[in-house]
Amino acid sequence: MFYRPTCCFKRFNLEKPDSKNVTRTNKRHFKEDRLMSLKTNCEVFTGCVLMILVLTGCAGGKASKKTAATLPPVIEKEIKQQTPPIIEKQAEKPQAEIKPKEKVVREPSIDTLVNILIDRKSWKDERERAAAELVARGKPAVKPLIMAMKEGDDLVQRIAIDALGKIGGPAVEPLLAVLKNKDTYLKGNAALALGQTGDVRAVEPLIPLLKSPEGWLRETAATALGEIGDARAVEPLIAGLNGEKAYLQEIIIDALGKIGGPAVKPVSGLMRVDNVMFRLVAVKALGKIGEPATEQLIEALNDKNNNIRSIALKALGEIGASGNPKVVDPVIQVLLSDRDKYLRPKAATILGLIGDKRAVTPLLITLENDLKHVRTAAAEALGEIGDRSAVEALKRAAGDDDTGVRLKAREALGKLEKP
Repeated sequence: MFYRPTCCFKRFNLEKPDSKNVTRTNKRHFKEDRLMSLKTNCEVFTGCVLMILVLTGCAGGKASKKTAATLPPVIEKEIKQQTPPIIEKQAEKPQAEIKPKEKVVREPSIDTLVNILIDRKSWKDERERAAAELVARGKPAVKPLIMAMKEGDDLVQRIAIDALGKIGGPAVEPLLAVLKNKDTYLKGNAALALGQTGDVRAVEPLIPLLKSPEGWLRETAATALGEIGDARAVEPLIAGLNGEKAYLQEIIIDALGKIGGPAVKPVSGLMRVDNVMFRLVAVKALGKIGEPATEQLIEALNDKNNNIRSIALKALGEIGASGNPKVVDPVIQVLLSDRDKYLRPKAATILGLIGDKRAVTPLLITLENDLKHVRTAAAEALGEIGDRSAVEALKRAAGDDDTGVRLKAREALGKLEKP
């Protein structure tokens, strides 16, 4: 009967000791000792196997390939089971370059952005970034922004109004629906947002708000209509001037000024009424309109009210400074013959700012024989125009009895005598 000593196949205990007892300095030595012990155990085991083969008659003095092939199946199986694997250091294979994974940045949800917007603890720049992101989302962000406009503080409301205005067209219909809301403050904010969009679809729904009993709604409607700039709003805005409070009249005047050319004719009609307050409001609106209202402003220089002429003169000065030559002669006329002694120095100053040389001769006449504050303004204006034909007159003015005239004349000579 075949005898197989099992003691020769007993495994050696090669378990790794507890890591707590192995220090960092001897870990490397432990691994080397373990490999050497494993190699020695393999050699001993191989010798035992050969001895068994000799004793059982399965091998001669030397093992050969033929002998090794005739091993009993039981022993061959046992050898495979009991032989510990020989650990060999494999050649390191070159690894393919590993590209770093791109970080996937998840966009915050609209609700998250709105929460940042309305959170009182959020910084202003955080709120503005959240609003900018909501603008980029477009139509899906409209209703959340309207809610933020309703629930947020003043800063949130301003940011939300601006954001809805930037979204533009997609925000118009939801904002028009808000105009039917009973909340006066929300309706006013919606009107401002509609003005920011500049969409003409909002003109007709906004016009009725000009007659609202709530001053806030009249104010926001006028502001929005001015921002949109549609001519359909001119007549309702002019009608809204009647009996309105002073600050709201100023808002309506600004709105008419922004509408511009289409408002000139209706507004200039108010200059022919007897009511001074209406004429005053009208000339302010014409001044806001600017160059398209040049003829009407020149006509306003003949008004019997000093304040109206003063406002018209100032507006013409701004128009002339922008390069319109039509205003020079009317302003010269004010310098030479206006009955208000305070308007004449203003006219001289305006002529200096315009810089037209047609004003030199009238200014020289004024410099020679007029009121001291008019002579002072004339000397300064001659220096601004820079015409050297005024040098002799300015030298005489440098010896004037009035200190202010002498000072301005010397300053003007300094400008003219520069190379």
